[in-house]
Amino acid sequence: MRTYILLIAAAGLFTAGETTAQHSKVTSAWSYLQTKDYDKARDAINQAAQNDDTKGEAKTWFYRAEAYDGIYTTTSSALKAKTKSNDPAAVKAYNDYIATNTDLKEAAASYRKTIELDAKRDFPESKDLLVNDALTLYNDAYTSYNNKKFAESLDKFKDFQLSYNALGDKKSTIDKAFSSVNPPIDIREIKLYMAGCALQLKDREQAMQLLQELADSKYPNQVVYLNLSKMYLRDNDTAKALVVLDKGLNSLPDSMKSPVLVEKLNIYLGQGKAPEAIAVAEAAIKQDPKNISLYVALANLYAHQKQYDKSKEIFAKAAAIGGNNFALASSEGLLKYNMGVDAFNQSIDAKASADQDKYLAQAKSTWKDAVKDLENALTLPRSSTDQQNLKDDYDALSKMYYHLDDPVNGKKYKDLFSQL
Repeated sequence: MRTYILLIAAAGLFTAGETTAQHSKVTSAWSYLQTKDYDKARDAINQAAQNDDTKGEAKTWFYRAEAYDGIYTTTSSALKAKTKSNDPAAVKAYNDYIATNTDLKEAAASYRKTIELDAKRDFPESKDLLVNDALTLYNDAYTSYNNKKFAESLDKFKDFQLSYNALGDKKSTIDKAFSSVNPPIDIREIKLYMAGCALQLKDREQAMQLLQELADSKYPNQVVYLNLSKMYLRDNDTAKALVVLDKGLNSLPDSMKSPVLVEKLNIYLGQGKAPEAIAVAEAAIKQDPKNISLYVALANLYAHQKQYDKSKEIFAKAAAIGGNNFALASSEGLLKYNMGVDAFNQSIDAKASADQDKYLAQAKSTWKDAVKDLENALTLPRSSTDQQNLKDDYDALSKMYYHLDDPVNGKKYKDLFSQL
């Protein structure tokens, strides 16, 4: 705490008759601050802050800020000291105070009020003191976020923003503090945390607003564009989702574009827009040339267009990067299954008996290769994201075995498919 001279009393600007009861509360608060009796200083100055005679004075709010600052510093320091023993109860008590106390909030609000009222610049140090409180608010909000106290974290981040905006030319002090850490903190990051809090609190409207503001500011984090696009998709607003993803592609460094391209690819796939999806997949591969999933998606797109040779070519490129991959092996097998289906349908449509036999033989030959590929795929490690591929494999194997006159294996895979 700093020591302040009570200018009014020292200068003799007021006579005893002019000093009101409320001005005496200000004097009492000042006296309590000198002895670090912050609770009594708070009680006295709060009365003055509610009275018409003193609530418009910068001095009232400055002393109020000092009282709450003193309470916060004293309490938080004492609680933090107890955490050195690693006692869970002590750690919880400290974290609970950091999250739920209103002392720091009141101190920062009072410094802001001081700055607003201090036309004569009697308290020029208010901005420096508010800088300290703003940085502490940020730290406490961040700590509360990590402790999953999302309502408290959101409240403190909002107070940080209010304090930062009140600092005028002193904003640069916080900017320098944020840029000096490793990695540097972008001041906009706070909105990302606030959006996370809002989502956890199921305040979807606030989360969308914050994410949209970040997207409009070209914030360089793919999380913004991916989450915001998904929210628009849930509203069945595909057009806005695509606009957001394009903003991301225009704002992000190349190293971050791949997930955004994949999301855009998925939208086009869902719409059945194969040419657009192919263009996006090819662009995504240029950004992330070792991503097997992108090759699989692109190969499947060409397969849907019945461009089987092009699909095989892309699968071969993927296999050269990393062939021991369930999704890749499965997709190659399913490609052959579909090629066999095409040949089988040609045998049904053929007029001449010789053509029927030719296409049927071609279908069965292709299916035998497909069976080998799919059964090999089933020996490879799988993840939870491979469930749909697994179902498709069982379904294809069941149908192929029945056509290949192997009802035992046909039933085996039909049962496995049913279980899923």
